[in-house]
Order: sequence, then structure tokens, then C-alpha cells
Amino acid sequence: EGNGSKWWQEFREKNLLAARPYLLSIEHSTRIRIKELFFRNSPSWTLHPYDCNDVIVDSVTIKNPDDSPNTDGIDPESCRNMRVISCMIDVGDDCIAIKSGTEDAFEICQLKILQLLM
Repeated sequence: EGNGSKWWQEFREKNLLAARPYLLSIEHSTRIRIKELFFRNSPSWTLHPYDCNDVIVDSVTIKNPDDSPNTDGIDPESCRNMRVISCMIDVGDDCIAIKSGTEDAFEICQLKILQLLM
């Protein structure tokens, strides 16, 4: 539970002094397994692995309201050897938004998405 409604309201009213947080951000890591978790009401992006190797996201559910701003489901950025398997994503913005090779970041490679319900 990301307590997103508080953040979305502040965002809409332009009252934020800094960017909204991601619900889960993992950076510069190896052999990450995220399995059978339920994420909801993210303030911003829900799951953001950055510069990670060997990432598996398996049987994860992500639910954010349709009118929630910029609440992407999964935003892999500059990751290598990543698999998204058997997930259900229902969010207010992009279900999966691949980010790679921007702003001096590494390219993403070997990303596989299997059995995804959006």
C-alpha cells in the first residue's frame, strides 16, 4: 500500500516540493526476485529496477486507480537479463515502460515478458 491518494491530491494541486516517490525502487543490484506480491496505490511509478542484473518479477499484481497520475506499473531502466512472468497490471498510466540508454544510462538488454495480463 503506497498511500497514493495523498500524493496524487498534492500533485494535482501543485503543492509538492519534490518528486513523488516510487513504491519500490531497486538500484545497482544483482539476482533480484520479486514474487507473489500485491502492490497498490503507488504515489508514482510502482516498480522501478534501475541498473540491475538478473531480475525476475513473477506472479505480481499491481493495481492503481485509472485516474491516478503517472502511476506506471513496471519501469525497468538499464537492466540486464530481466523477466516479467505471469503478472497482472492495472494502472493509471503505462503498464510497462521500458527506459534505456537515456541520460547516460546503460542500454537495457535481454528483457522477456511472458503471460502478462494488462
